[in-house]
Amino acid sequence: MHLLLGISCFLSSVLVAVLVVFATWALFSRLGTAKLEQIRAGNSAAAVLLGAELLAFGILMTRCLYPVSAVLQNLFLGSGLGALKSVLVLIGYIVLGYALSVLTVALAAQLFKLLSRDLDENAEIRAGNLAAAIVFGMVIVTIAFMVQSGLGDLLNTLIPPFGGTKISFQA
Repeated sequence: MHLLLGISCFLSSVLVAVLVVFATWALFSRLGTAKLEQIRAGNSAAAVLLGAELLAFGILMTRCLYPVSAVLQNLFLGSGLGALKSVLVLIGYIVLGYALSVLTVALAAQLFKLLSRDLDENAEIRAGNLAAAIVFGMVIVTIAFMVQSGLGDLLNTLIPPFGGTKISFQA
C-alpha cells in the first residue's frame, strides 16, 4: 500500500510539473507573444527572463504538492472524501496554487518595475541586455523563494480533515 501511495505521489508530481510548464508556455504564447518572438530571434535576455519565470512558477508550485500528497494519502488509507471528491480537491489545489503563482510572479515583476523607475526593464530586455534580464529574473525567483512558505501554509489550511484527523505535509 505504501509503495502504491509513493508511486501515486511521484506520478502526481510529474503530472503537475508537466502541466505547469505547459500552462506557463501556453500563457506566454498568448499573452507574451513579443517575448517568444524575441526568443525565436535569438534574444538571450528574453530567454533568461522566461527561464527565471518558469523557475519561479516551479518553486511556488512545489508547495502545492504537499496538500496533494496529503489528499492522496488519505484516499489510499480509505478515510475521508472518497475518490471523486478527492480528485476534485486535488484539481482545486493545483488550480488555486497555479493561479496564486501567476499572480505572485506578475505582482513581483510589477513591484520591481515600480521600484526601479530609472530602468525600463522591458526595453532593456528587448535590446538584448542580458545583465538586466538576469537581475530582473533573479528578483522574481527571490520573491518566489520568499513567498513559497506562505503559499504552502495557505494551501495546508485548506486541507479538509479526514476522519477527524487533519494531515498536512511540511517541506
